[in-house]
Amino acid sequence: ATDVIARFLDGEGLAYRVIAPKAEMPNIVASFDGMRPGRHLALNGHIDTYPVTDEAGWTRSPFSGEVSEGRVHGRGAGDMKCGTSALIIAYSYLHRLRHRLPGKVTLTA
Repeated sequence: ATDVIARFLDGEGLAYRVIAPKAEMPNIVASFDGMRPGRHLALNGHIDTYPVTDEAGWTRSPFSGEVSEGRVHGRGAGDMKCGTSALIIAYSYLHRLRHRLPGKVTLTA
């Protein structure tokens, strides 16, 4: 997930940092200032998923990513992915308007 976010931000020309206290769980942090002082808006979404401990209770493999009847099935398919994606897109859009905004905007994932 971090690689996907990084590629998007790179494509938009947006600066960010990867912070990884645990190499297997990297985080992305991006921030910009508006043109005048103001409040700080933090856009925070998580990109991790809980591990699968017992596949027996699943009707489909939790790692399949199977698409059925217009739905994606599997671990993490709906766990904040849309919300985090929306935050990333909002961050990119707000960055384009930064010359009109007060304060600071930070994206963390």
